[in-house]
Amino acid sequence: MPRNLTKNPYELRRRLVKGLRMAVSSRTACDKSATGNKKQTSSKHLNLLQLNILGLQNKTTELQHILKKHDIHIALLQETLLPKKKINITGYTQYRCLCTKCQGIMTLIRNDTQATVKQIQNNTDIDTQEILLWREGTKYTIKNYYCPPSSTAEINIQLPHYTRTIIAGDFNAHTPSLGYPHYNKEIEDVTNASNLHLLQNKTTPPTFLHRAHNTTSRPDLTFISTDITDSSKITVLEDIGSDHRPILLNIGTPGRYQSNKTTRWNYKKANWAAFSQETDTRLSSIIETDINSTYTTIVSNILQAAKKYIPRGQVKKYKPFWTPELDKLVKERNMARKTIKKKTTRENKTTYNKLTGLIRYKIKTEKKKKWTTTCEQLDGWSKGLDPSAPTSRKATNNKPPTYKRH
Repeated sequence: MPRNLTKNPYELRRRLVKGLRMAVSSRTACDKSATGNKKQTSSKHLNLLQLNILGLQNKTTELQHILKKHDIHIALLQETLLPKKKINITGYTQYRCLCTKCQGIMTLIRNDTQATVKQIQNNTDIDTQEILLWREGTKYTIKNYYCPPSSTAEINIQLPHYTRTIIAGDFNAHTPSLGYPHYNKEIEDVTNASNLHLLQNKTTPPTFLHRAHNTTSRPDLTFISTDITDSSKITVLEDIGSDHRPILLNIGTPGRYQSNKTTRWNYKKANWAAFSQETDTRLSSIIETDINSTYTTIVSNILQAAKKYIPRGQVKKYKPFWTPELDKLVKERNMARKTIKKKTTRENKTTYNKLTGLIRYKIKTEKKKKWTTTCEQLDGWSKGLDPSAPTSRKATNNKPPTYKRH
């Protein structure tokens, strides 16, 4: 037999295996079926999150959940109360305040966002960071503020006119326009002396729950320049275990751009029995004489059977350790906080505190459980594992399959 013909069986097998792997490869399981890749729209809005987190160390998982869920570009945090060791927030770069009197303000910049952060030096006890952001060819100026409750310093507005500016944070400002019975800082002077507009008033949802007094208030404020007022919207989100609720600020226009999102095969939900029967039926009826036509026909039939019996889709913001029980606990905690607003009793407060602690405990245990399970399933040929490890295939004298070339 001529030499070129002896290569064809091997070439067919090699190309078929590679072609199928490229077509059906998957790293995560999906819950939704799909028919293929579809173009989806994504808004050009700028999404900012502001939150007095009251200790970041035990709330990183819930913070990451809310950052991904609401597609946050920049997060303005106050009272992080961090130790010296670094805490990782996946997908974001951290900018801490480095001054000795700092109360723990931090700015998180998403890694695909173009921005710079600098510390504003002053002689008061107010902590400030300034962020210069470029989004869709437009420059924005953002300031992250924290003013301690005991502070008597005035909020210094240096300019009478601002353009595309956002000033947000925990101001601890008391004024009747925000529902307080008295003044302690002249917030009205800020808006009267400039073109900044305050998005909160006494009708907006309160963000702070005083657990000792069982009262709610609005110390977290958002100022924006009037040129972006019409395209801005704030939403008070559910809490993540802090006394303060997060505020989502959405800025932009309803412009849309097209983006491709890849769908993946969900092998866990595949009907393998039907898939095997379908492929056997299809492949048994193939009658071809040309090797290239045979290859194309085989691959086409296998893919058609796969699309019929193996779901395809995409999981949005997939978290392998997050369980339905955690979803249920978070909903119960949100309801407990709402109950406190309606009826401020010691029992309701205790229920809320217990749920907050239970969620933190469950997140830690589920993450540890998932990590342990994943490690137990690794072997010597798993990516990233040391082949010399005792649990590897090398240690048990098992070798990967080899293909002999004819």
